[in-house]
Amino acid sequence: MSKPTQQDLTVDVNAYQKDGYVMARGLFSQEEALRIKDACKAAVESRSETGSGVHVFQGTGLNDILKQTVCDARLVRVIEKLYQSRVEFLSVKPVYKSAALGFASPWHQDWQYWKGVPKLSVWIALDPATVANGCLKIIPGSHLKSWAHDTSDDDKGFGNRISEDALADETVIDAVMEAGDALFFHDLLLHASHPNESGNDRWSMIPTYRDACVPDPESAAVWSEPVQL
Repeated sequence: MSKPTQQDLTVDVNAYQKDGYVMARGLFSQEEALRIKDACKAAVESRSETGSGVHVFQGTGLNDILKQTVCDARLVRVIEKLYQSRVEFLSVKPVYKSAALGFASPWHQDWQYWKGVPKLSVWIALDPATVANGCLKIIPGSHLKSWAHDTSDDDKGFGNRISEDALADETVIDAVMEAGDALFFHDLLLHASHPNESGNDRWSMIPTYRDACVPDPESAAVWSEPVQL
């Protein structure tokens, strides 16, 4: 990884508190994004996992490049600014949308899957993310509201979701990104993704962190290998 840039000095903490997310453009270089993508592919292949989907890794299951990435000073300094506190790494998810099987992710809040004290995740584009290839879509400020989730047992991996009808009056933003861009977002922020209709594969990765100074006993049931940063 390259040395930290000054990117973290421009993070708008007030915008994060108001909107539930901030974007850091070019946090990683194009070359770094390619190297991280190769490391994500190797990690997924090491588990003999194939096809589109989300693959979760905790601290001891990471290869060297993924370890370096989730602990990279550029990421940590941004999160420290947003939390005004020390940071703990919890897990990372390589996310793969294949050209052949790139279904849309439904609207949801990540918090519904782990509960406890709110966490922060970073959606890092490892390829250009566009509407055509399944980029994220988000609803600014939705982390400040209460939402009723429906349940589903289909094979797409999102058991808790919110219907499109419930969001008819909300402002939706497409998070179009270049490889190396990073979206820092609250785990109560409503987000979904477009389907991948581009005919090309698309990779991203999502490390998740917490405020290390806030007691959160519920995390122990979900994350067994937290890493102090």
